[in-house]
Amino acid sequence: MSAGLACAVALAAGVGAVLRALVELAQNRALARLHARYGARWFVHPGAATLVVNVAGSALLGVLAALVAVHGWDQTWLLVGGAGLAGGLTTFSTVAVELADDARAGARGRLLARLAAHLVLGLAAAAAGYALAG
Repeated sequence: MSAGLACAVALAAGVGAVLRALVELAQNRALARLHARYGARWFVHPGAATLVVNVAGSALLGVLAALVAVHGWDQTWLLVGGAGLAGGLTTFSTVAVELADDARAGARGRLLARLAAHLVLGLAAAAAGYALAG
């Protein structure tokens, strides 16, 4: 890998990470407004932002994979957009911590629902992205 390509991947990963942080901040602001307006009875689990970025990143990776595999785009697009942008946007480690929190809290139903949502929606988004671009 050339130094230029490594820098492009690193820059794209930084952009992805900033986008992920913005989604998290938007979720936190929205939840704060809802709690202020409707009280504690309104609740969206904070892990929703993690699911959103992981599904979006899966869709992006599906699109990029199809563009490279089907349409012959240069592999560089997959490296920069996939490993970089989608890799910076998505987060396995946060999902792992959220699942561990659910396990410690004894929230087995939420743990299984969260795990299933990430797997099923992530795979569906990747397949849809591939089909859309293929």
